[in-house]
Amino acid sequence: MLGANLSARPFYNERLVSLALAVAAVALLALTAFNASRVRTLSATRATQDRDIAYNRDEAARIRADAATLSAAADTGRLRALAASTAEANHLIAQRTFSWTQFFDIIEGALPFEVRLVGVAHRVESGERLLVLNVVAQQDADLNEFVRAMLETGTFFDVLPTEKAANDDGSISAIVETFYLPPPMANGGRP
Repeated sequence: MLGANLSARPFYNERLVSLALAVAAVALLALTAFNASRVRTLSATRATQDRDIAYNRDEAARIRADAATLSAAADTGRLRALAASTAEANHLIAQRTFSWTQFFDIIEGALPFEVRLVGVAHRVESGERLLVLNVVAQQDADLNEFVRAMLETGTFFDVLPTEKAANDDGSISAIVETFYLPPPMANGGRP
């Protein structure tokens, strides 16, 4: 049997091994300290976020309850009346923003000498500007020339003489309906 000789030193360079073990121990302690600080930081962050989540949930529940109370207390009749008043105000604003000067400048260029403009009505239908023109023409061909000239301006579309009637003096009275798309104004959009 072989016996172990404990008197002999198995490692002759003990300082190198001791130094390596000390460096490994210091590195292990540093990593442990880093991990412990990260765990503390992340735990504090999570606790803050949990408090924020709880606060936000409570606030959302309070706001929902307030909204339900307000919704139950809302007077639908008054809301409908307010909506109707708003629609009427928007209609008046749309009529106010119609530039009659610009319209008459365009129509003057399209109006033949043999056609007279007697009346104009303006309204908004489905977001489009509808014009109803009462005109008196010497002949049917003059009325057709007026319709053609209006279409050529590029600002009128769907020009349609809806009613025609012969006058005692041989002229023709007609109602012409057309949709109007005004060109952009040069002075920044003011009528």
